[in-house]
Amino acid sequence: MDYNDIIDDRPEILFPNEVTIAEILLPTPEILMTTDTLEGKEEEYSYYIGTLEHTIATYYYFQDKKLTDKKVIKILKHLRSNLDKTHDFYEDALELELFKKIVDVICDEPITTHEFLLVIDYILMSIDNRLWIPDNRAYLKWICYFFGLNSPEDDLKQENTIKNLARKCNIPDDMISSLLVRNEPDDKDIEEDDIDPFDFLDAEDKKRIEDFISMSDEERVNYLVHDSPLNFDLFGVYILELEGKGDIKALKSMAKRFSKNFGDDFFLYSNVADIVFYCQPNIAKIYLDKALNALEKTVDLSEDEKIEIREDLKNNIRACDKIHEALNVT
Repeated sequence: MDYNDIIDDRPEILFPNEVTIAEILLPTPEILMTTDTLEGKEEEYSYYIGTLEHTIATYYYFQDKKLTDKKVIKILKHLRSNLDKTHDFYEDALELELFKKIVDVICDEPITTHEFLLVIDYILMSIDNRLWIPDNRAYLKWICYFFGLNSPEDDLKQENTIKNLARKCNIPDDMISSLLVRNEPDDKDIEEDDIDPFDFLDAEDKKRIEDFISMSDEERVNYLVHDSPLNFDLFGVYILELEGKGDIKALKSMAKRFSKNFGDDFFLYSNVADIVFYCQPNIAKIYLDKALNALEKTVDLSEDEKIEIREDLKNNIRACDKIHEALNVT
């Protein structure tokens, strides 16, 4: 749409820190009010959608892995309802970062108030479309995959998780493809530096991963169980490999041996459960129960964090029962 006839109505921004989103949005022509969704118009609005989603993804991946989809929904709705507030109104770090990005993109490429609200609604819909996945970070994990932020190990885990769940739940192939789509940036896409997760690894870590890849199966097992029990990233990759091969017996053995070396560790149990969640829900439930018990002994988490995690674990235990029932329906 050509905004040249209304763009002059926006106030001059002399002090960006004092501006509100409402002030820099353009008035909405009556013809646009009939539009109630951006579905089918993703390319036209990719600059806005992409910038906000990339901000969410990088914040989660690099700053706060405890962030949940539920928290993102809360933040987006709060922003949507407070367009008349300046930056000092926002206390949450992600919310403030989103506010700054929103001001930047709207100043760069102005859109109307109605269009901006549709952008927020589109992202909320994207989160909602993943509620069927029993994971309180389903959207966050997907958006990191979409933007290529993950390590190859994380990507493999994401792909196997989605494919396994889809296979068990008879999800159509076209839906699987849409869940595993990757970003293809162009000149009009989001502004970002090229981020390679391996840039954050030191030489020792890179060599550790390269050495592990070159090992035989027997050498990998010995390395993980005896020589280096703290390499949980490599353990996760190997478990996914075994699951992909259908070697469930070896998978169960590895999980059991590795947990024995770790001891009563909440983070181990919850991660093992996450890895085998869709392929072996009964095994996942055992580890979720272990994680629930170990959570009470964990000193690295605040009481508020424990309350939220405890609720998530119980929800996942219930989800395991549902997945198990679905797999046994004849």
